[in-house]
Amino acid sequence: MTFDTESLNSLFRYCLSLTRHREDALDLAHSALEKYLTLNDSEINEPTHYVRRIARNLFYDQRRFAKRYPVESHSEELPQNFNERELEDSVIDGFTLEAIWKTLQPAEREVIYLWAVDGMTASEIALHLGQPRGTILARLYRLKQRVQHDYIVQEQDGHG
Repeated sequence: MTFDTESLNSLFRYCLSLTRHREDALDLAHSALEKYLTLNDSEINEPTHYVRRIARNLFYDQRRFAKRYPVESHSEELPQNFNERELEDSVIDGFTLEAIWKTLQPAEREVIYLWAVDGMTASEIALHLGQPRGTILARLYRLKQRVQHDYIVQEQDGHG
């Protein structure tokens, strides 16, 4: 399997969404590709998704090893008034996303990347990450609440 320029750029952007640093993203993408190329890929149906999974696993392995970032624990229950369609149809403008991007945990950045950049649905993200759909929906809901709160605070402070 060979990767075209767009696939490699997409992998880099995905790694950047996890690491937040260009050099770390390049290292992560390189390591993931190197690991993929040592495998027998004849049984792999979706090479791009597989390489992303390798990158994701490498990132979290490195993170656990370094113990740099605390793991944030949240309840996976959704509020009573939760509207999935409204969440799926939400649009986050670039300014707002940039303003809060630095405050997000890697798992949150990953979900935002897959949802906002790759255009995946919550079900597709859940399948891609191997997590329950409800977990992804709850994470997206919390992110939407945070974005709305941060945007309102910026507007009230006169920064928006």
